[in-house]
Amino acid sequence: MIAKELATKDYFHKYAKSKIKFCWDYKNELKILVNLITKKFEESDKDKKIIKFIETSNNWVKIKIDDKDRKITRIIECIIRHDNNDEKYGNCHIELVIKELSKKARLYYVGKFQIQDHNNIVKKIIKDLYLSIEEIY
Repeated sequence: MIAKELATKDYFHKYAKSKIKFCWDYKNELKILVNLITKKFEESDKDKKIIKFIETSNNWVKIKIDDKDRKITRIIECIIRHDNNDEKYGNCHIELVIKELSKKARLYYVGKFQIQDHNNIVKKIIKDLYLSIEEIY
């Protein structure tokens, strides 16, 4: 368990291989990305009505899922991680943290993306989110 956490930590501290620096405002792009993710979650839940609430911050989105038909109650956090080197080159690392009552929190690493690649990021997050919802006890 500790070895896995250390390997994940080492992965985030690797330097970017790109030599082209990011010229735009990273924080503004991050806010745009969080807003797009939130809107996509709300749009995808219109028919099913299983998302109870969505809470956002600068670099994460928290979703509470309450599906009474399948008796699923989970909190899923979509976290966008970055360090100073990632800000220079416009990269971001995305993780999903799934929390349930009386179960250990699970961490899924979605991937490393360019911050301006909004469509691919949102598609991948939505796909992984629904896979985590469909996971059978």
